[in-house]
Amino acid sequence: LSAVPTNVEPYTGVVAVDVPFDVACRLNEACRARKPVASFIRSSVHGLFGTIFTDFGNEFVVNDINGEEAKTAIISSISQAKPGLVTCVEDGRLDFEDGDVIRFAEVQGMTELNEAGKTFKLSNVKAHSFNL
Repeated sequence: LSAVPTNVEPYTGVVAVDVPFDVACRLNEACRARKPVASFIRSSVHGLFGTIFTDFGNEFVVNDINGEEAKTAIISSISQAKPGLVTCVEDGRLDFEDGDVIRFAEVQGMTELNEAGKTFKLSNVKAHSFNL
């Protein structure tokens, strides 16, 4: 590629595969200049090894502390106290820790907990319950 496309305006994301580093840098700069920022992913494979670079802009936040898969639990009740006490079914121990950030889905009754993007920080985590 001798000419790098600089008009990324029509795109919300650009994926560059096996392009030279300097070309990838120019594409990434074009993506960052777009308002809103276009996501940029560059991958390169060299035999058994490869690289991946991602840039989703300064506003992109990763809340994953340890890289593990998301944990799930089935809720049996939620109190309306402050702080709220969430009790889960006793089929297995919770795999949560104090400070974990969670998101609810498919809660019936207190449907405001299901609001998109709404997160809660856990405290006082026990084997089958935690506080919000």
